[in-house]
Order: sequence, then structure tokens, then C-alpha cells
Amino acid sequence: MPGVRCFLVMRVSNYPEFSEDRVPLGQRILILEGILRDSLVEKIRYLAPAALGERKGKIDTELYETLEEALNRYLALPTSDKQIHFAASFAYADFSAGKTFDVVFPRSEVKSGVECKSILKAFISEWQPLVMEGTSAGHRFICVLEFPDGVPYLIASMKEVDGFMQVLLKDEICLCSHETWRHLKVIGNI
Repeated sequence: MPGVRCFLVMRVSNYPEFSEDRVPLGQRILILEGILRDSLVEKIRYLAPAALGERKGKIDTELYETLEEALNRYLALPTSDKQIHFAASFAYADFSAGKTFDVVFPRSEVKSGVECKSILKAFISEWQPLVMEGTSAGHRFICVLEFPDGVPYLIASMKEVDGFMQVLLKDEICLCSHETWRHLKVIGNI
């Protein structure tokens, strides 16, 4: 059944084949397509409780409670200029909230990256305003990233988008670990 694995992974991944350590080092990159417009963020925040409420009694209680906790954490996130909503390209592995990245670079210029800590704080489904515990490999998603040391220019200068596939590949920004970045600089591309 399509989407079942996606919903199940929102709790805890039971699929070790989709864990990050199984992904080749050079592919451990989170690609950001653009910054979501404020009007879309407001719409998500407004519609998310109803999107979850529609599922009450239709999904198992434990999953509903997990999604409800994720929604409450999302709605409780403080408004901050260090937290930004993004349209993110396909996840390379299963992620949960709290996943961190160390480096940001333009997709078209790996070597011009800068060190910059970022933390995944929340996930929203690519299909509907449903806040999730995490995301699964192969899926697009909307995410909230926090930049505790400040938002770097590469991020601040990204285009605003209303959804997915609205920017050229050369305009996408990538996040990765120090280890992945060192590897990519040696091979010269992604």
C-alpha cells in the first residue's frame, strides 16, 4: 500500500536499510530547494491541526499520539530569525527531528561551502499540512531548520518558493557533515 512505510517511519524507523550509515558517504546530502514564503508557513500552521484531526480514529492510537506530539512541538517552536521553513528535496535516509548538519554549500560549487551548524527541528508532509516525527528515505518534505550560530549568507540569499521544483538545480543549497564535505571536495561534485 503506497505511503504505509512513510507513515510508519514517522515514529521510529524499523527499516535499517534506510539508515544513514547504509548510504554511501558521497550521497549523504540534504538538498534544499528554497525558503517557503511566509504566507505558506502561516497556512501550514493554520491547517496542520485539522489535517491531524481528520485522522483521529482512522489510524492506530499510538501513531496518532506520535503525530500529535510532533504537531505540538512544531506549533510550540518559537518564532526566530534563526529558524527557517524549506522545501527539501528527497531525503537520502530516514531522519528524525534533531538531525544535525555541519556544512552548507551551493549545489553547483561544492568547494565554496562554509561551516554552519543546522538542526532539523520539524517535518511537514510534501502532500498535506501534516506535521511528522521525521521523514523517510526517498521522500520530499518541508522542514524547519534552526541555525543556532546565525543564518549564513548562502541560506539567507536563497529564493522563496511556494512548493517543490521551482528553482534550477544550480540554485539549490546542500547540507552535509564535515566528513561528507571533505569527501565531496576530493571527488569534485555531487
